[in-house]
Parts: sequence; C-alpha cells; structure tokens
Amino acid sequence: IGMLYGANAKPDGYTVTAVTVELTTLPHTGTGGGLEPEMFKPILMFNSSCSAITVKADAPWNTLDEFLDYAKTND
Repeated sequence: IGMLYGANAKPDGYTVTAVTVELTTLPHTGTGGGLEPEMFKPILMFNSSCSAITVKADAPWNTLDEFLDYAKTND
C-alpha cells in the first residue's frame, strides 16, 4: 500500500517512499497493483540484502546453471 501511494504521489518533493526488495517479486506474483521498479527514482540506498537459493541436498542439480536449465525445461 505504501509503495503504491508513493508511486502515485505528485512529484512535489514532499513524498519519500522506502522501496523494499519485494518490489522485484510483486509483478511476478500478480500482487503488486501494477507497481514496477521504473516508477521510482532512487535518491539513496539505506540497506543491502543478500539473497540465496536453497534446495534439498538430493536435488538433481549442483550448480546454478544446472538449476536454471532444469527450470527452463520443466515448467
């Protein structure tokens, strides 16, 4: 709700919106209400988040490339 408000605010300098990493996933889940990263103009970065992909130990892939190849051929 907050990011949507910020995206639709008049660019008058009175509204600052904190955009979180979830903005990158919302368009893919259909829950973003039309939000896209291009709707915002970055002015500073106050946080950095590391991400990881975790899988079961017996997964059929051992590298990111193997995982991506599997994902592309197994919708």
